[in-house]
Amino acid sequence: MKKHYLNILGLSGSTSEADIKKAFRKKALLYHPDRNPSEDAQKQFILICEAYEWLTNPNTRTVESKTTYCQQPQKTKEEELEERLKRAREILRRRAVEEKLRMQTDFSKFKKSFIYKTSLPIYITSIIMAFTLIYDHFGTPKTISGYINSTEVYKRQLHISFNTEQGDKLFRIYQYNSIGLNPQKYAKYQLNITPVLSSFISISVNDKEYENLHSIHYIFWLFVGFLLAPISSIFYRKASTESYILMHLNYFIPIILMFAILFS
Repeated sequence: MKKHYLNILGLSGSTSEADIKKAFRKKALLYHPDRNPSEDAQKQFILICEAYEWLTNPNTRTVESKTTYCQQPQKTKEEELEERLKRAREILRRRAVEEKLRMQTDFSKFKKSFIYKTSLPIYITSIIMAFTLIYDHFGTPKTISGYINSTEVYKRQLHISFNTEQGDKLFRIYQYNSIGLNPQKYAKYQLNITPVLSSFISISVNDKEYENLHSIHYIFWLFVGFLLAPISSIFYRKASTESYILMHLNYFIPIILMFAILFS
């Protein structure tokens, strides 16, 4: 009998209750009469709900219920079919209520967690960082001029030490970003950096400009998009699986990006 009902849900012999609930939800949505207008959908929907009820509720496993559930829908009378459909809808409604209560309980526990309590400051910081990045991208770049102190190739990077008004500074440029760039000591340079984060944009040596292809500004909109994403979690904090996943993504991804920006 159990194998029969597991087959209806598309499951094998070794399954957990979570697998049964997942399979039921998927198939019930697929064959729900309000969603699926096909002639066979109603009968399949009844069988799916009856199988779920039998597998998850031991109280239904009586001799009478077994006899009823083993019948094929196409062999029942119209009145019996209507009653079974009504019972199937009730099973689905009860399952939805149980799932909602479980989600509300889980969400109440989540609201006591460290992540939830610190999420709003993280979200606000992320949004501020996004607007800072927007201004940094579109703002007028700062220019630093001076002379090169030394150059060195290290791990496929060209390390250039610059003499600036603020003292000596070291910049790293990937070799394939600077093909043809062979700065000599004491050569005159002009360095272009962003106005807020001072990200290295490009360098001009002997009136020839070389762009920094590893600047975050080449994937600017990707960074801004992820940093602004927490706006959705500020206004969508509900007891649902979607909200739970969204809040976690909007918590950890911006933290990673903010560290990547600050230490780039």
